[in-house]
Amino acid sequence: MALSRTIELKHRGRTIDANVSFVMDLTRFSLAFAVAAGHWTQPFFQEGWVDLTPMAFAAVGGFFVLSGFTIRMLNPTGSFALTRYGIDRISRLWSVALPALLITGLLDFTSYCINDRYYIDHWGDSIDHPIFRFLVNSVFLSQIWGHNVSPLSNSPYWSLSYEAIFYILFGFFMARRIIPMLIAAIIAGPNILYLMILWLMGVAAFEIFDRSHTPKRSVVLCVSSAFTAIVLCLILSTRFADVKYILDICKNRYFGVFNTSLGMVNNTFVIAALLFAPILLSLLSGARLLGSFMTVSTPIVRLSRRIGDFTFPLYLFHFPLFVLCGSIGFYDRHSAVQKIGVFTGVCCLIFLITPLTTTFKNQLRQVLQRGIGTFSASKVSVRPGSSKIG
Repeated sequence: MALSRTIELKHRGRTIDANVSFVMDLTRFSLAFAVAAGHWTQPFFQEGWVDLTPMAFAAVGGFFVLSGFTIRMLNPTGSFALTRYGIDRISRLWSVALPALLITGLLDFTSYCINDRYYIDHWGDSIDHPIFRFLVNSVFLSQIWGHNVSPLSNSPYWSLSYEAIFYILFGFFMARRIIPMLIAAIIAGPNILYLMILWLMGVAAFEIFDRSHTPKRSVVLCVSSAFTAIVLCLILSTRFADVKYILDICKNRYFGVFNTSLGMVNNTFVIAALLFAPILLSLLSGARLLGSFMTVSTPIVRLSRRIGDFTFPLYLFHFPLFVLCGSIGFYDRHSAVQKIGVFTGVCCLIFLITPLTTTFKNQLRQVLQRGIGTFSASKVSVRPGSSKIG
């Protein structure tokens, strides 16, 4: 069956263009791949390559923008339902977060048993109070008020605690629950609210994209966004120290008010997000324009969807697998071929288990829906002597 320009990819009444969906799936995969590749170049796992951890940091900044864009796109203002939104978000997070915590515990224990010196030298400061670490990460409170409670070696997990609170604040805002939103913001702390600016850049990017749906406006948006990205690149390449100085002033004054730790706040996230937002708008508006002449075929869209589904597991599972590989030490840390082979093998393994997380997500959503439905029904009470309410 051929796809029309607006394909059957729908969510809560919103139809998503096939080309736009294709580009978004490839973009989020590219960001997750950059995170994993950046971590693989760390000196924990190899020697000879340049450490590309800053690339991983930059990709996380892009992820925050893309997340805000996606969540706003999938939740139209007129049909927002807080309960349904909460079920969707928690099932999406827990479907990968809970397996990631379990896998991290099992793999880290195995790594420690195989090579305790290697593990302690690099991640020894993260093994105290493991039960507490897993509990606080399972409810996404590991980063509040500048704290950083990592689940053993799985340091990339930190961003989920930010994402989860972004979702909560956005959901309360959309539902006009101002008091709960303010309470959640106070619990979150200044570091999470600071990086939420990047997430809201994604929300704003969607609002701009959604209002530029005509061909003429799409052309203007594509060209202007590309131009903005080029200008920002030129500014960063020539005045990077000045940009960093300005960001440092803003950051220091902001956190000086609260007198608390910065947590995971980093200028790299902010700079990457500023650059990624116009690039994303240029890519998506260009993809939408291309849809007037050519639409991505059904098999390609399905493949891109599978690749997109692979993003979350790749992001959360790769690091403890890298730790296990490093503990075993079965590869030559200096051999580019072997290092590429190990990295590829880890990615393929994660890709193979991705459908399990999708199945878990769907089952978890059903359980939550039934549980909330039962709870809601139990709240319906009948006064003595009155007729039964059906």
